[in-house]
Amino acid sequence: MKIKILILLSQLFLLLSCNEHQSNPVPETKIVPTKPKGYSYGKLYRDNENKFRIQYPNNWELVKGEASHTVVKFINRDSSMSLSINVMYNDGLAADKQLSQTELEDYKSHMRSSLIAANKSPLSLTADNGFLDNHNAIIVAYKSIFRQVDVEYPFQFYQIQGVRDGKIYTISLSVIDKYYTASFKNYINNFLYSFRFD
Repeated sequence: MKIKILILLSQLFLLLSCNEHQSNPVPETKIVPTKPKGYSYGKLYRDNENKFRIQYPNNWELVKGEASHTVVKFINRDSSMSLSINVMYNDGLAADKQLSQTELEDYKSHMRSSLIAANKSPLSLTADNGFLDNHNAIIVAYKSIFRQVDVEYPFQFYQIQGVRDGKIYTISLSVIDKYYTASFKNYINNFLYSFRFD
């Protein structure tokens, strides 16, 4: 049963990352959302159907997501940063719990295999336990090459996935490698800190 859960979650992460035309970043250390100094994003997105809200910066655009499970997507056109929030019904396999170290290693192995099968070989990959609005979550981060026609871009991918009220919530952030700076890491922290279940 645990292997089935890990395979389902790794396939879900792969599906979500494949639907992004960009990608999601790799933190070097575990990110635990804390209230940032001077934190004040000017806009608030609220989804009454899926019961969550998130703040985002004034210079980011709200756009329609490409996939049916992508509830909302935000982009910063100046830096090619993007954030999407995906919500899918949980068929009972994912749970609101922390994974053991063995389960995390199994998850990473399945995730790596899934990415390789999708021709998105990760240059680096981490998976860790974390939190999403005080709910247990899995944090996955990897670096990969995004190929478009004859151009290649190294991208950082960052995804955090939590379960609440029978749904799986996944926040995916992505950025071209050259923009993966302290400023981007601050965006990750700010977005995660502002995400709230209603």
